[in-house]
Amino acid sequence: MQQNQKEIILKLLDIIEYAGDREVFANQLLGLCYKKALSDTLTNISEDKKSLYGDDFATTDIEKIKEILSKILSSEEYSKALENATTDIFGEYLESINSILSGSQQTELQGYLGSLNTPQ
Repeated sequence: MQQNQKEIILKLLDIIEYAGDREVFANQLLGLCYKKALSDTLTNISEDKKSLYGDDFATTDIEKIKEILSKILSSEEYSKALENATTDIFGEYLESINSILSGSQQTELQGYLGSLNTPQ
């Protein structure tokens, strides 16, 4: 992803005309992405690595989650875990709201999402 993930979320919220606090929503959605990336990662790491961090895995602090992920994964693995988690969560969210979007919102959203996949 070339753009900052939070910027992408904020743009999506603009497109769908989200009426709530966009910053809070974006931060919460990103938090879910990091938590999912950590959870998914935990299923694939050895017990030895898990034991090094003990109770740290129970944290809800996003910065702490980022720190743990960066310690147990290579930068490539970290990026991939986060990308997969973000794709899953964004996909679920967009699927859940698709039926309430107007035709023009759906078209604009599809165009924007398509532009994210285009090399720049």
